[in-house]
Amino acid sequence: MPETRAAQLLGNSRTFYDKGVEALRKENYDYAIELLTQLIKKEPQCIDARMKLRDVALAKQAKGKSFFKKVMSTAGSGAHLARAQMAMKENPEEALSEVEMILLTDPKNVLALKLSADAALALEFIETAKITLQIVHKLAPEDREANSKLANLYCDLDEPEKAEQIYAILVKHYPDDQDLQMEAKNISARKTLNRGGYEEARAEGATFRKLIKDVDEAERLEREARMVKDEETANTLLTEYEARLENEPQNTKLIVNIAEIYAAQKNFYRSLQYYNLLEGIDGAVDAKIRRDMFDASVKRFTQAIEELQPDIPDYEETKAAYIAERDRFVMDDCRDRVERYPTDMALRYEYGQLLYEAGRVSDAIAELQRAQANPHHRLKAQILISKCFAEQGMRDLAVAGLQEAVNEKNTMDDEKKDLLYTLGVILHDMARYDESIAQFKQIYAVDIGFRDIAKRVSDYYSRGSSSD
Repeated sequence: MPETRAAQLLGNSRTFYDKGVEALRKENYDYAIELLTQLIKKEPQCIDARMKLRDVALAKQAKGKSFFKKVMSTAGSGAHLARAQMAMKENPEEALSEVEMILLTDPKNVLALKLSADAALALEFIETAKITLQIVHKLAPEDREANSKLANLYCDLDEPEKAEQIYAILVKHYPDDQDLQMEAKNISARKTLNRGGYEEARAEGATFRKLIKDVDEAERLEREARMVKDEETANTLLTEYEARLENEPQNTKLIVNIAEIYAAQKNFYRSLQYYNLLEGIDGAVDAKIRRDMFDASVKRFTQAIEELQPDIPDYEETKAAYIAERDRFVMDDCRDRVERYPTDMALRYEYGQLLYEAGRVSDAIAELQRAQANPHHRLKAQILISKCFAEQGMRDLAVAGLQEAVNEKNTMDDEKKDLLYTLGVILHDMARYDESIAQFKQIYAVDIGFRDIAKRVSDYYSRGSSSD
């Protein structure tokens, strides 16, 4: 079906559009979304309605108070993306509808925008595809796949000068890519091929693209076998993997590979977009992947905090709010993982540590006591449990637990030093100074540089007595 403009809408459709635009003007975003969503379901070919809906999503996102609601809004989009990918070949209109659900909450989601452009092209919504790919170009000028499509589309629409600009930018990102340079040099040839109109251009374009050399299969396999040591290799792999993913949307290994490469590039936002695709695939997310998703999320939070500019209004308050929101995310995610994997004692230790740091001492004790079932975490958990007891005024229980742990530990490694140090501090707080210094001296005898042990021992002897 051909694309239409708002001026061509009639009856209720026109009313919905006008009311939606007015609601946007009044910043009544939810009402605008309701009206325009209904409209594009009825009139999917109306480009103005679709783009106005995206304007609402951008405005609502910009108005949102929580920065992290924006950067983390990819969560939950995986199911929509998976359904859209599966529907693409048989029902591109359904795919476009699924993608629009993602763009309502995450209008700068590059994956969703790319899929939207593909669905639009399949429906021959050429203007929609062009505008969407232009948005992708602004968000990800290094994305070879999407920007090559935009350049080809410019050629199809007899706008070769714009295509040349796109290829010039891509060549800067991939200066050693011979195939890309070949495409850039053949813009004039493509221009000649495409003078016959869009339909002829699509057929001619297929022939044109065959002129571009395929990457040798053996060379591709060799690149895959190499470690991702530099940005050029990583970007080449990303281009190949993302192209393959279009035909293999359920390939979990491929999705994980892409997410890991983006994480290695410190592009945690894109990494999370791919990790979230796994949420729409049954059984795809195991404990390791969920941990990797968690790590990428925390790094994205930290990255956002570091990118805050000190000259913005209320910098300190804003930074503190971001840190608090990150800490809440960490706590909530760890709790969810403990509930999901209740027999993972390493997770319980991690959760207990977070609870202790948050001042939730009783809750921390409960988790840490369970974590002691894992021999690898038993002594570390005992240290934290003793600290919890001490904070609750139960220093005798804290000392008893630490002494028992010290007696079990024969090797003077960092773990035993930690046990002795914690025991010494608690004994000092109980005014049992001679017993306290006895613990510190054991550490001093083997590692004078451990924490502030040198100062503690020196201070004790400078006082010349067992008084504080």
